[in-house]
Formats: sequence, structure tokens, C-alpha cells
Amino acid sequence: SLGAQIGGYTGDHLNGGLGRISGLDPAAPLFEGYSDRVKLERSDAKFVDVMHTDAVPLNEGGLGTVDVIGDADFFPNGGKNMPGCSSDKLSVASLLTGGVTALTDDISCSHNRAPWYFIASINDNDFHSYPCSNPEGVCNFCGSGCSSMGYGASTDRFGVFVTTTNPNYPY
Repeated sequence: SLGAQIGGYTGDHLNGGLGRISGLDPAAPLFEGYSDRVKLERSDAKFVDVMHTDAVPLNEGGLGTVDVIGDADFFPNGGKNMPGCSSDKLSVASLLTGGVTALTDDISCSHNRAPWYFIASINDNDFHSYPCSNPEGVCNFCGSGCSSMGYGASTDRFGVFVTTTNPNYPY
């Protein structure tokens, strides 16, 4: 989120000299529409991989960017509504029955899956991902080459990739 944007800002100041930056659902609010110098983008490191888990416009309750900004951009489950999270982010019923805590948990659940997916990718799940021209598409052919989402991302595979996850760890 904000950490991804800080990583991009740092990478820019180091003239793209970092080996890799992994953006975990980079924050959209206050970053979309601004200069690449102040947010994560592909020239900030030799390889930039981005996990989009809440690629929904802010006015619909989204917190992550919808923009393709890395060398490899991964959109698990189409980049929104992660399994195990409520798809009704702005539910009045949630506010009335669960209070503000329930509402904020619903809003941030998909966004907060990115670090959990990355943790799972270190030892428990390679998140086999397929190249796809549409982040919300259904693609299941390696064509130009599949990759793994997260820690094991192939640094020689570029473009948009899709995969599916499950509601519980290791997803």
C-alpha cells in the first residue's frame, strides 16, 4: 500500500538502481493521476512486480491502484473481491449491525490480503499465474510464459498475470 509507494519514491531517487521492488497492492488514494516520480512504477528498480488485490475505484471502497505499473502485474481473482472477504464493501447493514469496526474490516479485507499472499508465496504457495491481456479475464494458458506471484516471481516474465486464490491460508 503506502509502503509500495515509498519503495517507488526511493527507487526513483536511486535512479532505478534497486534490484527489485515488490508492490503489495500499492495505494491509489492520493497517488493515481500524479507524477511517476512520487509513486511506484516500472523504472524504479531493475524489476518491479505488483500484486493487485483491491483494484477498485476509491468511490466504490477500493484502496489499491487499478493501474498497470510494474514489469509484472498480478491480479489474483481479477484484482478485487478476494475469496473470504465481503464483496459488499460499503454495506449499510455492516455499519448498522457491526459498527465501524465491521465496516472498516470489510473495506480493507481484500487490500490486506496482499501481504498475506506474499508471506504464503515464500514457503507455501507459488501462486502459478497465467499471462492475460485483461486483468479480469479468465486465462489458463502459458503462451508467452507463466510466472509465480509473490516471492518467486520470474524476473524474465513481463506483463499482466492472473491467478486464483482460496479463502484461507495458504490460499
